[in-house]
Amino acid sequence: MPDPIYFIEVAGQNVRGKWFLEFDRDESRSQIIDTIREYGARVLKVLEVNEDEGTCRDVTDEMKAQANATLQAAE
Repeated sequence: MPDPIYFIEVAGQNVRGKWFLEFDRDESRSQIIDTIREYGARVLKVLEVNEDEGTCRDVTDEMKAQANATLQAAE
């Protein structure tokens, strides 16, 4: 089964608006977590798309919690 594709919706900081960052299957989960940490509170939603299953899950809380745990472990 191939890895899922992730989309992260972020709010602009200096630019008004919102957009999605796309991560393909080649991105590791740690790279996605690093991006969530980088954007911090500006991350609005994280979607996990699994094409084989035909699903799109909202994993925002789970991924933000993992990013926060990683940040706290680094301190």
